[in-house]
Amino acid sequence: MSKYVTLMETSEEEFESWIYFIKLDGNEENLLYLKNQLDQVDWKIYEGLSTFDIDMDHPVSEITAKEMTKVELNVYFHRKFDGKLQKIDLRFKKEDSNKKKIKRTFARLGYGQIDEYISDEDRSDDEDCDCEDEGDDERDDAYSVSTTDDSCEEDDDDEDDDEDDDEDDDEEDDEEKKNEEKKNEEKKNEEKEIKKELPKSLKEPQQTPFFSQPSAKPKNKK
Repeated sequence: MSKYVTLMETSEEEFESWIYFIKLDGNEENLLYLKNQLDQVDWKIYEGLSTFDIDMDHPVSEITAKEMTKVELNVYFHRKFDGKLQKIDLRFKKEDSNKKKIKRTFARLGYGQIDEYISDEDRSDDEDCDCEDEGDDERDDAYSVSTTDDSCEEDDDDEDDDEDDDEDDDEEDDEEKKNEEKKNEEKKNEEKEIKKELPKSLKEPQQTPFFSQPSAKPKNKK
């Protein structure tokens, strides 16, 4: 019986977590490639973004994956995929900040876009397809979905990424500046406290006595 790896997306906006069950057999290499990229990120919750986590150490059975797709806990159901997973390149750059990596991941996988990279979703017979299609339309209106085949859109993404990089750099510079100012202020306050505790004799500058040097006696001329 086939085993399934769990990929979980947690949405800040929806306050929900969605699990995507991906068939392990035949997808080991591309799943590991995706995991290695996700492991590079220190995941934090940011407004309007999602976090992602994948567990390859504890695959679940096909029965468990199927049953989980019927659990009614969220607005969106958990999903199960039986097809071939494509290689997903999140396009991290060496100079990317942690937040930038989160943005890049969300741009390609956010709100269930994993279905752009894998086929054969196992839909339950009793699912209300009309409602699901309506939900997909709302998602498409709110978020731009990146594709893997359209090179023009990828170029546009790169331009947007560069703009976001500048914004992230500005935010990080401002944060570093504030932290530096805070440290300087704390250092000044510590110095003031130390001076208050010193004895008065040590606070006042000490007068160094001045000793005149004896003048050299002229040598007698013979």
